[in-house]
Amino acid sequence: MKVNVFANVFNNLGYGVHARGFIEGMVANGIDVKLVPYDMPSKNSEMSRVIIDSAKKKSHIESPSVCLSYGNDMLKFSGKKRIGYTVWETTRVPEDWVPSLNRLDDVWTVSKFCKKAFEDSGVDKDVKIVHEGVDTSVYNKYVDKLQTTDDKRFVFLSVFKWEKRKSPDILIKAFAEEFKKDENVSLVLQCANPFLPNLNPFEEILNMDFDNGVNSLKKINIIPPVPKRTDLARVYRTADCFVLPTKGESWGLPMIESLACGVPVITTNWGGTMEYMNKDVGWLIDVEKMETPDDGMWFKPYRDNEWAVPSIKSLKEHMRYAFEHKDECKKKGDKAYDYVDENFTWEKSTEVVKELLKE
Repeated sequence: MKVNVFANVFNNLGYGVHARGFIEGMVANGIDVKLVPYDMPSKNSEMSRVIIDSAKKKSHIESPSVCLSYGNDMLKFSGKKRIGYTVWETTRVPEDWVPSLNRLDDVWTVSKFCKKAFEDSGVDKDVKIVHEGVDTSVYNKYVDKLQTTDDKRFVFLSVFKWEKRKSPDILIKAFAEEFKKDENVSLVLQCANPFLPNLNPFEEILNMDFDNGVNSLKKINIIPPVPKRTDLARVYRTADCFVLPTKGESWGLPMIESLACGVPVITTNWGGTMEYMNKDVGWLIDVEKMETPDDGMWFKPYRDNEWAVPSIKSLKEHMRYAFEHKDECKKKGDKAYDYVDENFTWEKSTEVVKELLKE
C-alpha cells in the first residue's frame, strides 16, 4: 500500500509535529510513504531516518495523496485521490476553507470536535477521524527529569504559543492570585510565539490586572523553546502537573505529550482534548461561557463561530487541589502514561489509515 504525503515537516509547530508522527506511524504500519515536504530543513530540524528516507523516494504516481495543511491551502497538491487532513479549534471553520475542502475526494481530521465543526460549516464530505498520537519511545514516564535546585517544590508547567486562544492571562492571574509567596510552588512557561518575534511575555505579565495581589509573580519562570523532543520530554518530566486553560483545541499535542510523560493535566472541559482527557488522568476546568473568537490576527468574528472561556475560579480550585495532593498527581500521571501508551501512540492512531486508503 502506497501513499504520497504533502506537508511541512521540518518545524516544531503543530502541523510539523503532526506530520512527522503521522508519517512515522504509517511506516510502522507497513504503508509505503513518499514525503513531499513544503518546507526546508534547518539546523534545528529533527529529521528521523524514516522522514529522510520518505523524502528521497520517487512519487507514487498511481497512489492517493494526503495533504496536511490549512483547509484553504489544499490546491497545491496532486494524486490519484486527493485527501485533505486538517484541523480547527473553534465551532466553525473559516468560510474560505469550505469550497477548498469540498473539492477534495476525502477530508480527514483528528477528533469528533473537529468533524462536527467541519460538517456544521458546510463541508459536504463524510469527514473521517484519524487521531493524532505520541511517540512513547520519546515521551514516557521513564525519561530522566531535569535537575532543579529544589526537588521539593511543586512545579506547574505550561507549554503553548502565546496567543489569546491559549488564555495566558487567565493562567497567570489564577496562579499569581491563588498562591502566596511563602508557598513552595512555581509556574514554568514555555510560551514563545514564532509569529510574534517582538513579543515579550514578561512585559505582557507586568501589564496584566490582578484582583487579589501578585505575591507569586516571582515564582513564574519563562524558559526558551526546547527544539529537541528528547529535551522537551525532560521538561515535561520535571513538572508535577501540566496546566493550560485553553479556549479551544483541535487535539492538544502538549497535553497528550505531558500525559505520556506521566504528568497529569489541568485543561478546559471543551474541544478536541475531550477525545482523550478524563478525570482519571487530570482535572477539567469548567467553561464559564462561550464567546465569539477575535484576536485580531488568527481568529476573526464570523457567523455562529465560538470558543470557550474557561472559569478562572474553577482553574484556581484545581490548581490548589493538585498542589495539596502531590501523591494523587503521581497516581494520575502513572495511569496517564499507561492509558496513552495503550491507545494513542502514532502507530495505534494510524492503524485506521490502512482501512481508509483501501476504501
